Order: sequence, then structure tokens, then C-alpha cells
Amino acid sequence: MCEHFMLNVKPVPFCRLPVSCLHILQLRVRLCGAVIAQGLKPNMKFGPTRRLAIFLFGLLQPQTQTRYLSAIAAFMEHCSAIGVSFYDLTEESQDFFLADWLLLSVDDPERAPTLQYQVDLLAGLRKMYAGRRKYKAAFSVISGLQSAHPPVSAPPLQDIVVYAWSTLMISADKAAIGLCGLICFCGLLRIGEALQLRWLDVVLPTQHRAGQFVVIMLKQPKRAALNAEKVYLCNPVVVALIVRFYTKYYLS
Repeated sequence: MCEHFMLNVKPVPFCRLPVSCLHILQLRVRLCGAVIAQGLKPNMKFGPTRRLAIFLFGLLQPQTQTRYLSAIAAFMEHCSAIGVSFYDLTEESQDFFLADWLLLSVDDPERAPTLQYQVDLLAGLRKMYAGRRKYKAAFSVISGLQSAHPPVSAPPLQDIVVYAWSTLMISADKAAIGLCGLICFCGLLRIGEALQLRWLDVVLPTQHRAGQFVVIMLKQPKRAALNAEKVYLCNPVVVALIVRFYTKYYLS
């Protein structure tokens, strides 16, 4: 988070990147491709060309690359052990073979791989084929397994912790960070939505005169169906902090 409270960060078009940035991007893709090539066995074949698969995997984050490649390598070892040449199968045969293999989680849960491993395998195979193979039957099995084992959510952060952190930031002469974090917490904003905020998007009580609350105008919410979204902050302590910050730092 920057010291400035309201930022309006816009992505730079790819064509306008300097030559040095393009060189770094190309170098990153090549290095990722080298890592992928080392992680794959020589006898492994790709459905598409090896060059295309290396390029597509090179666009992923390193942690995602590791997960996908580990899942694919382990699955190919399983196929080799039972005498199945997975890449020589048709798309339909691959789909039903994967779906039947995923059902091991139901037949023998102790020997079955984890659900995250199964998701990584399907996602890695789809990335390898550039999304042209959908694996609808396999993903239907995954959906059923996920519904049978829903994720356990972490307990929510206590509001007193956020208030204490915000107070600490303000006392440490970092009021912009403290106030922005407080607005994100109280307004349930995403990080991308907070970075798009400007003071013109914050409507104070003295500006709308409809009550003692602050209105946050989200011009680019994550939900694509909405062109704009309003968030109302009614906590009197938060409202007072926003008004005080606006008066002390923005107007001065």
C-alpha cells in the first residue's frame, strides 16, 4: 500500500512497455521453460507441441508451475505403471479415463490422492492443451467431490484487531495506510477496488446530508454485471476518522 491514500493505478498497455521490460518478460518465459523442461521426463509427450506447452506453462507463477507439473508427472507414472499411454488416447477416452481414476477417492479414500492434487492435474492438462480439451466428465466428478467435502473457512478477523492496527498506523504517522485498511475492512472491499479509489469516490456526510454515514462509490467493481456499486460505512468511529483525515490531510 502506498503512502498516498487514494491511488488510481492503470495498467500499462503491452505495446508501450519499454524494450528492457519486454526483454525481461521474454527472459522469464525462457527461464520458466527451462525449469519445465527439467521437471519433465524425456519420454513424456505432449498433445500439442512441446514448444507451445512450455510457453503456456511459462506464463504461470512458479508455485503454480510446480503444483501442475508435479501432479502431471505423478499421474503419468501411474499411467505408465498400468500400461496406458495417456497422450495417445482420444479426448473422449482421456476424459472418461480421468473420471474413472478420480473415483478412487470414493472407492478407496486412503489410497486416493488429495482433492487439491486432482484439481491441479486437470488444470495442468487443460493448460497443456491450451484449453481445447474440456474434460467435462472429470470436472463433474471433481464438482461432486468438492460438494461432498466443502472447505472449512477460517474464523473472521475480530474488528477490535483492525481498529487497534489502524490506530497504530495513525500514531506511527502512517494515517493513509491505516485509514485505507480500515475502509477495506469495514466496507469489505477487495484490494483491487481499494487501489482504484479516489477522493472523488468518497461522499462524506456533509456532501449528501442524508445522515451520518460515508458512501464509497466503486466505479470498477469486480462483478462485471455492475457498472458501479455503492458501499455505505455507518460506524460512527470510522466516519469520524474519514472526515478528520479528509479535513487534515486532503484539504490542508
